[in-house]
Amino acid sequence: MKLSSPLALAITAYTPAAYAQGSFEDWRAPGIGDVRSPCPMLNTLANHGFLPRNGLNITREVAIKGFSDALNFDPSFGMLLWQQGLVANPIPNATFWTLGNLQTHDLLEHDGSLSRQDQFFGNSTNFNERVWESTLQYLNTEILTMPMLGNARTARKLHSKAFNPTYRFTPTAEQFSGGEVVTFPLVFGNIEQETINRTQLDFFFRNERLPLEVGWQRSPVPIGLPEVRKLTRSLLASESLITDAQGNLLGNLTCSRRGNEAEDGSSSARRKARGLTGRTVNTGHWGKIEI
Repeated sequence: MKLSSPLALAITAYTPAAYAQGSFEDWRAPGIGDVRSPCPMLNTLANHGFLPRNGLNITREVAIKGFSDALNFDPSFGMLLWQQGLVANPIPNATFWTLGNLQTHDLLEHDGSLSRQDQFFGNSTNFNERVWESTLQYLNTEILTMPMLGNARTARKLHSKAFNPTYRFTPTAEQFSGGEVVTFPLVFGNIEQETINRTQLDFFFRNERLPLEVGWQRSPVPIGLPEVRKLTRSLLASESLITDAQGNLLGNLTCSRRGNEAEDGSSSARRKARGLTGRTVNTGHWGKIEI
């Protein structure tokens, strides 16, 4: 009997094989029977062996160790990332997930990707050079900024909405998409300056390989949720298309409690004065973050 349902495939994926600890130098392309996801970072960690090279049986312990060893994500951050992947496993009360689980449309895989074509047009799991080249039009300097990433993300969503007759971009997709973008400065940039190295980012996307060959180094300090919150605020603010009279971006607008008056979401002082601090945003990858 052929097993083809998501539940059956997930059950057969639970094969407790020997797990390598990972290596920056020992990169291997996926082989026959290995599975990969629409997420280039997870694929990269599997290619280096920080996650199982076959893409299967990603348990909590394996994920936390892999994220820490490869990227210096602290344990609480790694735990949260693992929990986000677990929702894609159709097995009730599962304690693992696979990279193949993440191919489910409208979870981690979504329309308007920076580097994958929409599922309507074909393969939405593998890197698509045409799509990535269109994204690079907005990432056109060696040092990239959060507004540039915000512009690229907005452009890809608009393109998908215009040309994909089955376009969907659910709140869940928005959360995962934002979480993916915030990963770039965390891993390939300067967190304090909120910048990203374009050469390293491009190498990473094209090869699904940590870009040691072009100067990348693992962060010497642990990366956790405080850094994620900082960059999430910047991304949300940078994607607004609303400006003041001088052309300065106002950030994401929120509604004042006094009615429909628009308020500059990037001004913490103004939000505090109006009692709007503590707004919670569900960022998907990172859980709920108070901004």
